Amino acid sequence: LSTVTGAISISEMIKINHTLQLLDISSNPIGDEGIAAIATNIKNSMISELYVWRCKITVTGAKSLAGGLAKNTIKLMDVEDNDITVNGAIAILEAAVSNNVCEEVVIDDEYKSDDKVKEMMSILEERMRQEVGSIIT
Repeated sequence: LSTVTGAISISEMIKINHTLQLLDISSNPIGDEGIAAIATNIKNSMISELYVWRCKITVTGAKSLAGGLAKNTIKLMDVEDNDITVNGAIAILEAAVSNNVCEEVVIDDEYKSDDKVKEMMSILEERMRQEVGSIIT
């Protein structure tokens, strides 16, 4: 998978595969168009882990991905090593916080100094602690 066409094929597969739980397409330069195609079908999937680090995604792609996060089962997402900017990180984190399922979003350290990013990361961390606590008890 190294093209937008490949990402579109993955997106079509997501639409029909209702058992896929982990999708790792890291280090594939699918860019904004590719992640937008995937985001279209990810919202109705059973994917709980999504790894798209180093996929040449910009803020535009981050916002497309955020749109696909509204209603899904993703608990962990890694979007490091992309050029999503702090605005893209905020868009993804806002969607992750609002969907009430996501527990962790891995982003580049350079975005973590932003107050809004800190606030949303804190919410996700608390959600993860509660989930771990409920599993232990």
